[in-house]
Amino acid sequence: MNSEEEIEWKKQRTLIAKILLPILFLTLIGGYFMVNSKSYIDKKYHEFQNYSFSGEIYKKEEDQSGDGCNIARYFHLKTGIIHRVDCYIYPDMKIGDFVYKNIKSDTVYYVKKNGDTIKQNENPYYKEYIELMKK
Repeated sequence: MNSEEEIEWKKQRTLIAKILLPILFLTLIGGYFMVNSKSYIDKKYHEFQNYSFSGEIYKKEEDQSGDGCNIARYFHLKTGIIHRVDCYIYPDMKIGDFVYKNIKSDTVYYVKKNGDTIKQNENPYYKEYIELMKK
């Protein structure tokens, strides 16, 4: 590359950087405010509240792209629902156990074949965040 080409290349890189970096910066800031906005949090909370499901577990699945509690764990229910599960619940439940969540509730019930029931609040983050924003 001769010096004229190098100078032209540097000018092009500078121009691209002047255009793309502000666009990237504004996109990241906009995304941050969208995800942390009250309306977004309210929407996500009420989506979970208005959602109900139930079914017998027929398959357990672990996504191996993480480690510890960072691994995504799922129960496949016979009703067609795929429910993401907390890392502490996953080992306790077996194929044939039952899972349900009532509408207008944050609690998911895990019922074992022997009748034992595990209750877990699966929507605490949004509820706490909404309460915090009201203050």
